[in-house]
Amino acid sequence: MMNLPFRAPELGFARLLVISFALLTTASAAWGAGPEETVRSANERWNATFNRGDAAGLADLYTADALVIPPGTEPLRGRQEIEGFFENLLGKGFEDHSIEIVEVRDRGDTLYQVARWQARGPDGSGGMKTYGGRLVSIFHRQEDGDWKPALHTWN
Repeated sequence: MMNLPFRAPELGFARLLVISFALLTTASAAWGAGPEETVRSANERWNATFNRGDAAGLADLYTADALVIPPGTEPLRGRQEIEGFFENLLGKGFEDHSIEIVEVRDRGDTLYQVARWQARGPDGSGGMKTYGGRLVSIFHRQEDGDWKPALHTWN
C-alpha cells in the first residue's frame, strides 16, 4: 500500500468531523430540551396533576422551599402549605386547568416563565365559570437535572 501525502489531511479532517459530531451530540444530550420545551413539559405535568385533583402531587412539583403567592393572600412557604392550599382549592371543584406560555427566559440554572392560565371553578351560585389570568413562575434546575418552580404567582 502506498502512502500518499494527500490522505493524511483527509484523515485528520474526517477525525475532526467525527469528534465534533460526538461533542455536539453529547452537549445536546446534556443540555436536554430547550428552555421553552422544558417549561412546556413542566406545565403539562402541573396541569395533569391539578386536573386529576392531586394536591400532594402538586406540592411535590415545587422545590422544598418554594413560595406560592395566590392573589390577595400571604405567600405560602414550602410544600406543606402549598399542598394545603391546593387541597382546599381542588376540594371546591376547580378543574380543567391549562397554561399557555407567553415568554420564557433562560438564566442558566434558572428559567422564568410568563404565561396565561385558565381553569373552571364554582361561580358562587351553584354553577361553573371559567377563570383566567397571568402567571409568573421561576424554575430552578435541581441537582438531578429536573426543573421545579421555586416561585409561582398569578392574578
